[in-house]
Amino acid sequence: MSNGGRFEKKTSRKGRLFGMIVICMLLASVLGMVVFANSYVNDMLDEVNHVEVAKIDYSQAPAAEEKIQMQAETVEAPAAPTEAAKTAEPKETYKPEDFLNMLIVCKPAYESDEGVVMTDTMVLCTLNTKSKVMTMTALEEDAYVTTPEYKGHASQQMKLGAVYNTGANYGNGKAGSMEYMNQTLYNNFGIEVDQNFEIDFQLFAKVVNRLKDVDMELSAEEASYLSQQTKTDIQAGKVKMNGQLAAEYVKMWDHEEESGVTGISGQRKMVEAIVKKIRTQYVADLETIVKDMLPMITTSMTREEMKEFVISMLPMIRTLSIEKGEPCPVDGKRETVTVDGKEMEVITFDVAKTTQAMRALTRGEE
Repeated sequence: MSNGGRFEKKTSRKGRLFGMIVICMLLASVLGMVVFANSYVNDMLDEVNHVEVAKIDYSQAPAAEEKIQMQAETVEAPAAPTEAAKTAEPKETYKPEDFLNMLIVCKPAYESDEGVVMTDTMVLCTLNTKSKVMTMTALEEDAYVTTPEYKGHASQQMKLGAVYNTGANYGNGKAGSMEYMNQTLYNNFGIEVDQNFEIDFQLFAKVVNRLKDVDMELSAEEASYLSQQTKTDIQAGKVKMNGQLAAEYVKMWDHEEESGVTGISGQRKMVEAIVKKIRTQYVADLETIVKDMLPMITTSMTREEMKEFVISMLPMIRTLSIEKGEPCPVDGKRETVTVDGKEMEVITFDVAKTTQAMRALTRGEE
């Protein structure tokens, strides 16, 4: 089994986690301003693509429950608490209703090395409304999961990254993608997804196009890449970015190994430049930006749910703490399996251990 090549490429995609975080915060911040700035917010939210996603019966135990029980029966009884533990401050406890779990998917379809249509980036955003902490958990696309029976199709094993596209084929497009993914996450990891979002990374370019002349500091590698793509002479240093340059800059993140750049640093620079520019804009200008952003979002949230969510987020924006959680599954191991006569590199994991960790993070369970 090789840990080079494809492994390194897949690892680099985690850099996009930062991009997902800032998209969430930028959208919440800008929408929040508009909510209180004018009376057209309802019409604006109608620009978001809404899909009806069937609710999963989370009262039914996930498929991992039996394995967790088997594991629990073999675990030794815990040792008696020490004196230090007895006198320690009581740990903050949370209820399931204190948590909101949102699954964000970006670039839902790309061709993998094995010829399978995969999903590029999947991030679970867990908002603890009591502690005001949002934890971003990257879901490993190579996790080898067992999918549920779905619309007459039998359960099967596949990479988690292949689930989203498979759901679209089995079900009703994006709604099927979200339903199939939600049930798979619950069965394998015990994750209860409350809302789904699909976001296009070209959203960055749209925002820059509206703001115009966004100043960015480009490295020599970035300038070289953009010069080749646009067939113009772009020098390293401060550059005024327009929509075309921003669009090419975003595409560069898909070719990190070839272009010699790092996606996460590029995202950070672009977002910082966008935020700096936004601070100089009037509310009317921000409204235009939001109108460009919303059509690039597909969600299971209704208009009223989105409105309530944004309003609930407003008091938290300045104090909200954002943390990067451990990848899911936890302690995964890379192995090679044979599927239909072809070797495939996957991540195997302890279902019980991962489920317990994710239930603690997303539901506050001990």
